[in-house]
Amino acid sequence: MDTTKRTLLVLLTGVLLAAGALWALTRTPVRSEEAEPLCRITADTLRQLQYTYQGQTLTLDYDGGRWTLAEDPDYHLDASVCGTMLTALAGLEAQRTLTPVPGEDYGLEDPLVRLRVTGTEGERQTFVFGAENPVTGQIYLQEEGEQTLCTLPARRAAAFARTKEELFAPFQPAGITASDIEAVECTLPGGGGYRLRKVQTPDPDQPGSYRTVWQWDDRQMLDPDQVQSLLSAVSSYVTSQHTGADPAAYGLETPAALLRVETGEKSCVLRYGQGEDGCYLSLSGDGSVYGVDLSVLETITGWTGE
Repeated sequence: MDTTKRTLLVLLTGVLLAAGALWALTRTPVRSEEAEPLCRITADTLRQLQYTYQGQTLTLDYDGGRWTLAEDPDYHLDASVCGTMLTALAGLEAQRTLTPVPGEDYGLEDPLVRLRVTGTEGERQTFVFGAENPVTGQIYLQEEGEQTLCTLPARRAAAFARTKEELFAPFQPAGITASDIEAVECTLPGGGGYRLRKVQTPDPDQPGSYRTVWQWDDRQMLDPDQVQSLLSAVSSYVTSQHTGADPAAYGLETPAALLRVETGEKSCVLRYGQGEDGCYLSLSGDGSVYGVDLSVLETITGWTGE
């Protein structure tokens, strides 16, 4: 047999093997008009959603309108991310079903995600997301207690492939906005710092009217635009949350900046520090430590009014 024939034979064999694998995968098609959701528990009857991903098990309790992380009830969950999981449950529809071949690896022993869904009456279903088929790009799924496998688009597992950090929703823990702030007093290490207060003064351009300015250390007057960067930093959203954390482990025992912020309704104390792996914030009366961008700390500690 010459080289050309041998090459053609090898190529033909590869094609036949690929065709055989594709046939094995699709030999039990599910017609789209017959497909039914695999999860019998709906958004109206869901009570709890628990999943294991990357060795971490997270339990989300649901009361029909609010999500809570059972392992950490004070954790600020992103409701839209949790809502995506509800949508994904409704979209769990088998594109193909097949009987597992003994000895074949479908990724079920070490699954991508293990998902358990509990309804209001205590009913449960457990699903295991296995490996992705390299030929079709679909992912294997099996319900616990069932013998058959099914395949569905790999993106269906993405909603549940999230770490705890990826469930967090950025927010402003002190509940203040830049426009709320009426005074800021900053204490820096070594005795440095500054004090700002919003005041009303006569407007020289419009007799009989007043304008809002910021007074620095009871002396210098600043235009509001000059302090906007500081107000934006103080009222910025946090990027992560660590509940029940030891502030000393995040550089907050001896803070890089200590702020007392006043609004028309409340006064709060904010501590900013720099740990080994980022910048952090703690609030008086709040047991959590929050992550903040480095730019926030740099603005607060380096602000000069310019």
